[in-house]
Amino acid sequence: MKVVLFCGGYGMRMRNGTADDVPKPMAMVGPRPLIWHVMRYYAHYGHKEFILCLGYGAHHIKDFFLHYEETTSNDFVLRGGKTELLSTDIADWTITFAQTGIESPIGERLRRVRHHLDGDEMFLANYADVLTDAPLDEMVDRFAARDAGASMMVVPPQSSFHCVELGEDGLVGGITAVADMPLWENGGYFVLRQEVFDHIPEDGDLVADGCAGLAKEGRLVAHQHRGFWKPTDTVKERAALDEAYTRGERPWAVWSGPAPERGRDRPRGRTPLERIVAVGAHCDDIAIGAGGTLLTMCLARPGLRVDALVLSGGGGEREEEERAALAAFCPGAELRLTVLKLPDGRLPVHWDEAKAAVEELRAATDPDLILAPRTDDAHQDHRGLAQLIPTAFRDHLVLGYEIVKWDGDLGRMAAYQPLSPEVAERKVRLLQEHYPSQRHRPWYDREAFLGLARIRGIECQARYAEAFAVTKLTLDLGTSDLGE
Repeated sequence: MKVVLFCGGYGMRMRNGTADDVPKPMAMVGPRPLIWHVMRYYAHYGHKEFILCLGYGAHHIKDFFLHYEETTSNDFVLRGGKTELLSTDIADWTITFAQTGIESPIGERLRRVRHHLDGDEMFLANYADVLTDAPLDEMVDRFAARDAGASMMVVPPQSSFHCVELGEDGLVGGITAVADMPLWENGGYFVLRQEVFDHIPEDGDLVADGCAGLAKEGRLVAHQHRGFWKPTDTVKERAALDEAYTRGERPWAVWSGPAPERGRDRPRGRTPLERIVAVGAHCDDIAIGAGGTLLTMCLARPGLRVDALVLSGGGGEREEEERAALAAFCPGAELRLTVLKLPDGRLPVHWDEAKAAVEELRAATDPDLILAPRTDDAHQDHRGLAQLIPTAFRDHLVLGYEIVKWDGDLGRMAAYQPLSPEVAERKVRLLQEHYPSQRHRPWYDREAFLGLARIRGIECQARYAEAFAVTKLTLDLGTSDLGE
């Protein structure tokens, strides 16, 4: 797709002085300017037709590309006084340079290059001053499958400030870090359809007019990204990126790795276990059904990312228990937990809210493994959540955990995670320690938890184990030996 880059603003907060007429996208990060890093990012995903919306300091951008030095970032051989490049950055790029005015708003700049899009139904747009490691192919694929006019990448707030809640008497009721609030910021990466032009008036803005207009009609979707994302609105922020580049810390340089596979959401075959999702209908479901597995994985893989979603129990004692418990069950992990306030036992009535929460979770992560309830669980909340998972996570390995209860719905399992005696005992201890509100239940005791683990251990020739149902499993038996 074509990529529209807005690079004509003044960038006043990046200015070194009144005589500095270098536009912000030309600020240097390493040996290349910001705009080069942004364009390399798009080119990595196969998007190499660029439309540059020029304005202030346009000659700097033109001169950079007209006199581009491939040898700055590519190996070469000097033979007989002639340079022979061993690789190239931009030889297969097409770049359109379009003057869109000195004072023009972003929306007006987009309007002025519309004819360069050649009527393409979908195209990409970017401010040309933000670096990220977001999986662009996923963002594009999800948007292409939606009936929407625009997609906007959103990121958690970057501010280090705190918000203060005040009562009428001036007393402070609470203090919350902005970064911990349920807010999202515009991340500056857009996937757009021609429909967006219907909402941008002359001298209008892309976000305030175009995206806001689509949002009112339910035609704007968000792609949530919690990974690396850094703006360069100030000299300090640009300097920090430049220093990181010098240290070799360049998470935005996705082109340094393998090219993404086309036509697939995820690579097949053996992949490292780096990110997992765990979901539960109620606080304690995840810990009861897969607590030993979480302990085993997190102890073996420090830094493992765990995104957890619980549909009910939010805002009270149960949420406090859940946060403390999952922190203990995920030692050394990067845990991100969301606890909602849906009523217990009423998931079918709140289906749309639950589905939206699962889809939001999918937008925030692309896990290597999902731990969820079984689809044949007797409890309607467990069963309903299990049925929702594959509607959002369509190409992922899902392990359905079991929860012992009076319904007698334990069945024949297909997958087992052996637990060491130490881990099994630790799981039981943590369950008793962190969920005091559940201790009165007749089935919530050491004998029940260890007894089930012992039975599942016998079934897989281990002392203890947790067992899981598997609805669908993709194999690749041609790449390695079994048991490798």
